[in-house]
Amino acid sequence: MSKKPIPIDFTKADFLKRLFENNGNAYKTYTEMGLPYSQYRIWLTDEAFAKEVEAARKKCTEFVESKFYDKLKEGDLKAIMFYLKTRGGYTEKKDINITSDNTVDVTATLESIKKELESE
Repeated sequence: MSKKPIPIDFTKADFLKRLFENNGNAYKTYTEMGLPYSQYRIWLTDEAFAKEVEAARKKCTEFVESKFYDKLKEGDLKAIMFYLKTRGGYTEKKDINITSDNTVDVTATLESIKKELESE
């Protein structure tokens, strides 16, 4: 028994409009519209459609980045720490070296930066 095709009462343009409204969230968009995932995947084979989907995702990313940079400019310590961890190459890893004379050398990169920032 073959499946009957699901009637689709909207166009790719309708999907893309709603996708931009949903900040590039394809799952939310095709679910709200009652669009089968398989139809969405078929549409993605259309190069122009796929580029528009990517543009919607990029728009969302750029919006989030702009809000993130606003937080950095405000001096938000959590945003600064996140930036340093993800883009600055810093880690919370602590290097502990124990020598034979039982002395301990502890280096805490982020902790020292955090204390420095809090003291300003």
